[in-house]
Order: sequence, then C-alpha cells, then structure tokens
Amino acid sequence: MVAVETRSVADWSARARRNLRILLQVSALAIFFSLFPLVLNRAIDTPAFWNIALGVYGAVHAVDVSTFLFRAVPGESQIPPTIGLAIALASMAVAVMASPRFAEVTYLCALVWHLGVAGMGFALLLYRRGGAPTE
Repeated sequence: MVAVETRSVADWSARARRNLRILLQVSALAIFFSLFPLVLNRAIDTPAFWNIALGVYGAVHAVDVSTFLFRAVPGESQIPPTIGLAIALASMAVAVMASPRFAEVTYLCALVWHLGVAGMGFALLLYRRGGAPTE
C-alpha cells in the first residue's frame, strides 16, 4: 500500500481505513463468487443450479454488507451499504421464487455491483475528499 499511502495503516484516518477495507473485502468477495459457480456446477447437478448459487451469494452478501452498516464511520453516508443490502435481499428472493435463467442474470448483476463497489473503494483510496490526490 506504499503506492497509495506513505504512512502506516494504523496512522490512517477512519475513512481511509474503511476505503481500504472496502477495496480488499469486496474484491475478495467478487473474486470468490466469480469462481463459485464453476465449483458448484461440479458438485451438484440440478436444473436449479443458479438458484442455489444465487441464494448462497445473496446470504453471504447480506452478511458482508451488514459489517459495513453496523460499523459505520461517523459522518459517512450509509447509502451504498443500504443499496447493497437491498441487492442481497432481492437476490435471495429471486433465488427462492424465480426461474434459473433469471437467477443467472441476477447473479451476474450482483457480481457487477461488487466489481463497481471495489472500483469505488480503489478510487476513494487514491483521492481524498475534494479531489486532491494522496501523496
């Protein structure tokens, strides 16, 4: 992280540590769940494969986003985690009630959401409030 900050992570502001956490935690989630269908497809053989994959993804996503909601940084907007929770709950509902084809599309949309959030975390690490780049 020397390329982003020259100080120790312990000396970072709460906002900068949260942005690092967003980048790492959400990126790990996106990587894991981009590979998850490949592994799950080998393990189970059912027409409802995408429903199962989406249900697991939605449940893990709900737990993940809850860690951001319950450990809020004072003065920061809670809108992105709230949207993430809505996506997680919608994903679980689709997994239970929709066709496998719709579950597949929803899975991919949730994955794109996570990639966007990881990109946001990266951008927020590079630029401080007001658009000034970090030194």
